[in-house]
Amino acid sequence: MEQIEEATIQIDKKTTTGSRLALILIDNALELSIWEKINSKYSIDNEDYEEIISGKFRAQLLKDYEYFNNKTNFLVSEGMITQKEKDVYDKCHFFRNEVYHQNIIRELIINDLAKIYLKACCNVILKLFDSSFYMFNYTKPVPEILTKYEIINSHGILKDGKIDEAVNTFFNTRVCSPLQFSQTLALDINKRIEKVRDDIDYIESASTTPGTFEKEKRSLESFSRRSNQLERKNDISNALTRYYDIDKGLISIEFSTNFISGMLSREMELRYDQYRDDRYLEMNDLQ
Repeated sequence: MEQIEEATIQIDKKTTTGSRLALILIDNALELSIWEKINSKYSIDNEDYEEIISGKFRAQLLKDYEYFNNKTNFLVSEGMITQKEKDVYDKCHFFRNEVYHQNIIRELIINDLAKIYLKACCNVILKLFDSSFYMFNYTKPVPEILTKYEIINSHGILKDGKIDEAVNTFFNTRVCSPLQFSQTLALDINKRIEKVRDDIDYIESASTTPGTFEKEKRSLESFSRRSNQLERKNDISNALTRYYDIDKGLISIEFSTNFISGMLSREMELRYDQYRDDRYLEMNDLQ
């Protein structure tokens, strides 16, 4: 709960860094909540206490549900989410991994993506949280976050409906409609296509070999048409899947054209430096 609350604070900053942190916090909160549900369910079902005590049971659970995809499969099998909702969680987790492991930050979409993931996470948390998620223990105080939202009183009693109220507070003012999200995704694709086209024009202006990028140009035309279709989608799962598919093809073209244009720019800088040095020497000779 603390992580979700902090994520809302970061989303409200509307900064790239804040949105990045929000995405990471939401993903971690969701994954931990699913894991607790899995652990709780199978610990109750397992009557082999020796296996539990030895740690073999937990080790096997960790192996079976090591990957995020396995955890969302569990939610589907338990009827907590639909397959389309699972697709949203899995895609959001993919983009979170980009941000966390590769420092790939999609600045145009990251704030709306964090809002979408927040809403999806809040929806499933209502199903994951029940009276078992917090066992009152007289040796430790009730966590402040639970009393702050009056989810549990000072006597450790879970209050009906308070989790719903807290979760609704988290995402009520941070809504990104499916259509708005689709338009944001399409805008990102279109901006990147425009940049690639500029790079190709620059490369071709310095090249003596015509038609080198005809295949890439045809691909860009296809991506542009698909992006125009994407911006009219009113379904988050469908929009994310379309964006993901376009992105896979666009990234490879972006990488090659950006690399070549960068090398050309460096070559031009070296030539200019050489020209400047030569002129300086000529002027000195004339003196």
